[in-house]
Amino acid sequence: MANFRSHADLLAGRSERSWHTPTPDGQGALNYTVHKPLGVVAVVSPWNLPLLLLSWKVAPALATGSTVVAKPSELTPGTACLLAEVMAEAGVPAGVFNLVHGRGPGAAGQWLTEHPGVDAIAFTGASRTGTEIMRAAAARPAPVSFELGGKNAGLVFADADLQEAVAGTLRSAFTHSGQVCLCTERVYVERPVFDAFAAALAAGAKELSGYGPMVSAAHRAKVLGHLERAAADGGEVLAGCGVPRFGDERDGGFPLVLPS
Repeated sequence: MANFRSHADLLAGRSERSWHTPTPDGQGALNYTVHKPLGVVAVVSPWNLPLLLLSWKVAPALATGSTVVAKPSELTPGTACLLAEVMAEAGVPAGVFNLVHGRGPGAAGQWLTEHPGVDAIAFTGASRTGTEIMRAAAARPAPVSFELGGKNAGLVFADADLQEAVAGTLRSAFTHSGQVCLCTERVYVERPVFDAFAAALAAGAKELSGYGPMVSAAHRAKVLGHLERAAADGGEVLAGCGVPRFGDERDGGFPLVLPS
């Protein structure tokens, strides 16, 4: 709701500019800005924080007068469907917000971004997918807005408040089970405080509660693969690295073991 309201407020207060510039013939020229909708905007959103990241793209597109064709991740389609229902109940005209479902390559995602009727593309996801979308958009050409995968680093220096650094890293690394594009994915610690920081971080990880599952079996296997490779390269596992077994319906999900 805040995303939609903030973009509405931003656009309500926008202004158009006009100014004169000299020309060689002495007549001068009048320049002015005009705000126009882009047209049809394709929105392809990821599985992590699916409604929030979808609204970041849908809200500004609708606020500027464009129409939207949205394709949520095939792993998390539910909230996009609910948003479409809310749009209809709120009286949004038919055809302004449209929703399609499907996978990416060779399916709905690829066909949507390659469609000649799409005037602009907004995408959050993997860099490799962004490259393919940019290639498809360049053939028209169509403007793109990308938020692509990153590997966010945390830095801890020897003069840091160790307790605050550990608390901040636990929050930034494990929020939403670590499945946030802004999460800290690697930490560089200055040698004098490395051992103390690592021990405190491991202890804090073992005390985490409410840690949810991975989004899919494939994602869990990817995370475990990183841990296994780190151990094979000589890394020391201080906490976690495994799959729990509960003996109930939870075994049908994709949990990880945090405590050792």
